[in-house]
Amino acid sequence: MNILFNHTIGSPRDYLDSGSYIMDGIVNLNDHITFYEILVLTVVIWMLTVVLSKGNNFGLRDLTHGSTLEIIWTLIPGVILILIALPSFRLLYLMDDLLEPSLSVKVIGHQWYWSYAYGDNEFDSYPLTDLKLGSLRNLETDQHLIIPSNSYIRFLITSTDVIHSWGIPALGVKMDAIPGRINQTGLEVYRPGLYYGHCYELCGVNHAYMPITLRVI
Repeated sequence: MNILFNHTIGSPRDYLDSGSYIMDGIVNLNDHITFYEILVLTVVIWMLTVVLSKGNNFGLRDLTHGSTLEIIWTLIPGVILILIALPSFRLLYLMDDLLEPSLSVKVIGHQWYWSYAYGDNEFDSYPLTDLKLGSLRNLETDQHLIIPSNSYIRFLITSTDVIHSWGIPALGVKMDAIPGRINQTGLEVYRPGLYYGHCYELCGVNHAYMPITLRVI
């Protein structure tokens, strides 16, 4: 098993590395957008530096109209927005694309714990109170949700009381658990290991004690 996913290490970065194709896409999109942000920031800083260094002798201070310049500074931001929008739309489509699942897992949020059901297995998952050396406080649970790797898993998510939100950052999955409604999301994890998450919705006084522990084998 990759050492980054060995929960005995006890470092916060244990559960931050990407383990799914969706999260890989999110990371790549972030890098893609950051490139254009740095490009725009560099140009703006360069222009400010030129203006401030010239002082009152700035050569274009009398320029009041320039059709070519106006076209350029309108088209370039538009092109950049298109270059950002196209990959983001593609990723959103892939995140909503539900394939034929090899396993369906029902996730039920309660105040303040999670319940899971798949096949003949049904169990509740509470925060682990008897911590061992290397365990992550408020992230370990007494029972892990176990799913296979390299298989498309469908999660059916709901709640019995208030709105919760089931999410695991390293896998790029987050879905609200709403009473009286079943939301669904899909996930394929390619890297076995132990992944951590928690409730992302302010669901009450014990909101911080709804951890998620997912073991991928």
